[in-house]
Amino acid sequence: MLSDDLGDKLGSWTEIPELTTTKPEESRLQATKARGKPTAGDKNVTKRKKMRDRSELVPYTFAGKKLSIREIQVSMEEEVGYKVWHAGEAFCEYLDGGKLDLVDKTILELGAGTGIVGIVASLMGADVTLTDLKEVLWNLEENVQRNTEGCRHTPKVQELTWGRGLDRFSDKSYDFIIGTDIIYFEELHRDLIFTIKQLCRSHTRVSPVCLKLPLISGQYVHRSLNLTATFSRAFRITPVVTAGLMYLDHNAGQIRVSAAVSSVSSASLTVRLGTWHDSQLYRAQIHWMACA
Repeated sequence: MLSDDLGDKLGSWTEIPELTTTKPEESRLQATKARGKPTAGDKNVTKRKKMRDRSELVPYTFAGKKLSIREIQVSMEEEVGYKVWHAGEAFCEYLDGGKLDLVDKTILELGAGTGIVGIVASLMGADVTLTDLKEVLWNLEENVQRNTEGCRHTPKVQELTWGRGLDRFSDKSYDFIIGTDIIYFEELHRDLIFTIKQLCRSHTRVSPVCLKLPLISGQYVHRSLNLTATFSRAFRITPVVTAGLMYLDHNAGQIRVSAAVSSVSSASLTVRLGTWHDSQLYRAQIHWMACA
């Protein structure tokens, strides 16, 4: 479950209504088709064909099976959902290690992207629902179909925009809600937390926190600062933690900074923030999320 003081830290907001197509919009769409002009659907087909031409099937081995995951070489802004990121591989290794009994467990994956984490969870015996935005579902569905034949439970792929249409998922109790490398954009954090709050049950524990870390400025070759945070309530097992830099206050010019989780226990985590060479960092803001 979420920490009790989450509302105080993040404020409150209401669910965003579903977007619908009005009758005038439908009429314009039909008129466009009648004139022989390409519709949005036609453009999507063309775009997918181009993306296939820039894609490759990348081999992975998890859960005793060789996987084939389509990854697509696109722009930095688009590649978020079309590439297997390091956190995804690390989480697959964690699941493959057998530390969690996933047989018959229900799992909802947020921001599934290429689907590799949900696929591995399915191969481990879980009943998985993989979700993401509409534009990446075609590749997600193909990856799932290609790699999950013979699974104990047939995985499901569904569209989900955080904060919208959550009633479609609220009738099911999930044992785990998972997500890897899904906190790229700060403007989506509230929708993400709202989604988790709505779909979590008492056995799912998530604690999002924002930390502000002051550093002594000056010129030095390397300097690091360890900061330990204690969870509002201890987990039953060691959680999986994601952390990332969200804000930097530094001197003009280039700056080299790193932030990494150096240790995690059931009661706390430690984040190490480091700088190099002549980087002068005055203040940093780090967001982290712990799930178990």
